[in-house]
Amino acid sequence: MRWTLCLLILSFTALKLAYADLPAFSRSKSFDQGDYGNFVAQTYRSTTYSVPRLNVFEKGRSCRDDGLFVMLTLRGWSVPQPAPIIFDGHGGLVWTDPTYVQPYNLQVQTYRGERFLTFWAGDDGVKGHGSGFYYMLDSHYNLRYKLSGGNGLDGDLHEFYLTRNATALITIYQTIQANLTSVSKPPNGWIWDGLFQEIDVETNEVLFEWRASDHLPFTDSQWGPGDLGLSREDAWDWFHINSVEKDERGNYLISSRWLHAIYYIDGTSGDILWTLGGKRNDFRDLSFGRATGFASQHHARWHDGYTSITLFDNSSPGPGRPSSGLWLDLDFDKWTVKLRTQYLSRNKISSDSQGSIQTLPSGNVLVGYGMEAQYVEFTRDGDVVCEVHLAPASSFGSASVQSYRTSKHDWVGLPQTDPDIIQINGTIYVSWNGATEVRHWLVEDALTANANDGDFHEVKRVAKNGFETTVSTTGIERPYVRVSALDGSGNVLGRARIVERGEPAQALPEATEEESEEELGPESGQTSNGRNQQALVIAAVVLVSALALVGLSYSGFVALQHLTKYYHYKRANGGPVLYETIDDFEFQ
Repeated sequence: MRWTLCLLILSFTALKLAYADLPAFSRSKSFDQGDYGNFVAQTYRSTTYSVPRLNVFEKGRSCRDDGLFVMLTLRGWSVPQPAPIIFDGHGGLVWTDPTYVQPYNLQVQTYRGERFLTFWAGDDGVKGHGSGFYYMLDSHYNLRYKLSGGNGLDGDLHEFYLTRNATALITIYQTIQANLTSVSKPPNGWIWDGLFQEIDVETNEVLFEWRASDHLPFTDSQWGPGDLGLSREDAWDWFHINSVEKDERGNYLISSRWLHAIYYIDGTSGDILWTLGGKRNDFRDLSFGRATGFASQHHARWHDGYTSITLFDNSSPGPGRPSSGLWLDLDFDKWTVKLRTQYLSRNKISSDSQGSIQTLPSGNVLVGYGMEAQYVEFTRDGDVVCEVHLAPASSFGSASVQSYRTSKHDWVGLPQTDPDIIQINGTIYVSWNGATEVRHWLVEDALTANANDGDFHEVKRVAKNGFETTVSTTGIERPYVRVSALDGSGNVLGRARIVERGEPAQALPEATEEESEEELGPESGQTSNGRNQQALVIAAVVLVSALALVGLSYSGFVALQHLTKYYHYKRANGGPVLYETIDDFEFQ
């Protein structure tokens, strides 16, 4: 009975969400319990985009009012449109482009004084890494640069970092033969070697290349080969590089997931200058092992004039070892390291793979949980400011919805496309993918479809509301309507195509921003269209419910296949995913 009710709710949800730009959920228990499914989709009338509707646990309005945009690269077996996505502070869509599949690591970076959206996209099914290209889009969303791995190698998904020297740092995974007798494998075994390259953005020329197997023994890996390493098809990913950064001295800071270590690399010789964590740690831990005991970590970055480092600690699995962000202080005179702050989420989840940490202009710290569909913003001292779920907490650990990294940036988007528009039963729906500067929509009418500018008369101005704004045609007297996007000064940024005014029909009840967590359930009332609409809805529910029953079995199969595909992301020591619900999430 419970499944039947859930299917009915999901069926009505699918119908309703296609007709409204709804706000994010707020502390919804029903959302986190999965009552609405593993992916609560927000869809629109003017476009075909499908993005997640978020569940926000927030202290005040500090997360939404900082003027920054949230940047994600969604994927997973529950995600209908894997794509790079930008959300505003309220959880509303700003930009997405599903043509870039499968994306990772969307962020804003500066190249030669110009800001770009940067990300990787390609085949991410290569046992924990990828084969693809690096993209740089300008403020008009035009593709300006498309880079590949150098020296004939495939570009990996883990890192795409633009340096102050107008170069790019990328990660590479290459299958090569190696002598694996030190780990009880054949002398002609196979590995996925970990490399990074610094390349010229204009020419794609390789300026520097570093290879892990040239500098470290296989015995340092804390991910044993097991049955791997016997053939090219089953090469052993012994190192697993996942981040690179270059400092002002020309040296590199890199992270190795499977060696549980951060390495500082000489930018000329490639020699390892020092190691933090792992089996060759060079620092005395002043925090009783908490500063060097990280495991399977991601996203190491310098701070404070190269005296401190942040990283995302995936941590070892099991009770009491949840994933978290770490801020570490290093003393190079005394060769000590100390944990300054640990950024621990309220639900204390354990993320098996991926993850990120970013310091924000406000001083806050943003932590993304990779495989687990949430991100959390903290104060600099580690207090939770807000926690956002991209999928139900009940689905955490299933890889149903993931984002490799999560970041927040200032961004000005000025698309050169036209706004999207549609008129249905006397109501106009208008949106403009990627436009960040629209404040109002100017509504004008005319007598003919081919009217000149001088033939249009202003009817009203409607404040932009979310991604898709609804404009009633009530009061519009002439049969053709033009809608233009206005900035804060009233300047026209773009115009949608002309549409007919249409004749208003009695509409279904509209959702409000004050919806409770039950707003996705069936509507209790019907309109005067009566029997026809009711019959259509019932028929649609029956059909969708039947398809959903079939889909449940298929989804289980797909989930199993997906998790098998990401086998190499499982932690070296195995163990369960730590999960706790946060239905009673409270701020102090």
